[in-house]
Amino acid sequence: MYSADDHLYDLIAIFERFKTKINHIISHCYGCIHTFRFINWLYEQNRVREVGKLVMMSVSADAPATGGVFLKLPSTILEWTRPFIRHSANARIFHPEADRDLIAYENNITKHNPMFIMKQLGKDIAGGVWTKAIKQVSDLFASGDDKVPRVLLIHGVLDGVVPIAGMRQLFENVLTKATVCELEDAAHLPMLEKPEKVNEFLDSFLFE
Repeated sequence: MYSADDHLYDLIAIFERFKTKINHIISHCYGCIHTFRFINWLYEQNRVREVGKLVMMSVSADAPATGGVFLKLPSTILEWTRPFIRHSANARIFHPEADRDLIAYENNITKHNPMFIMKQLGKDIAGGVWTKAIKQVSDLFASGDDKVPRVLLIHGVLDGVVPIAGMRQLFENVLTKATVCELEDAAHLPMLEKPEKVNEFLDSFLFE
């Protein structure tokens, strides 16, 4: 059975296996939440210095809406509805002027995501995993400890999944020392919609 903790345990295992002297973490949306949980775990182990910098894309102080009906439907029914909900999902995920080939490419990949996993992700978020992780990292960064990683926040202005107002709130109330980069011509997937600009942000932040 899938659980939110599986993500955290996998992240810990991968880090322990591949860590080097310099470690940075780049994450997106719900992955940022598990990164926050991982950083909190490192801090509790007195090992937070093992991560130097965090790049977080499309993350917010508020958990995104998951949809009550969505969580109640059986996974088999959700699989049948996938073609019908794709259009509305694309409208929230992509910038209105996003390349049509990019959208088709992403849809072709994500059609293989099992809906029972997507349903469980929604339950995790609705159950407080997102909110709890933000609270933990809020306490950590508010401590003023100079060992905590530096943070770069990247967000598409027209993100319809995780609205940019939530990222600004995260910056103002939690990650007050973060570097913020907003992309006017991107939505929920800035690394796909504007890879050149995102790479410029990464080069500037990670190698300064």
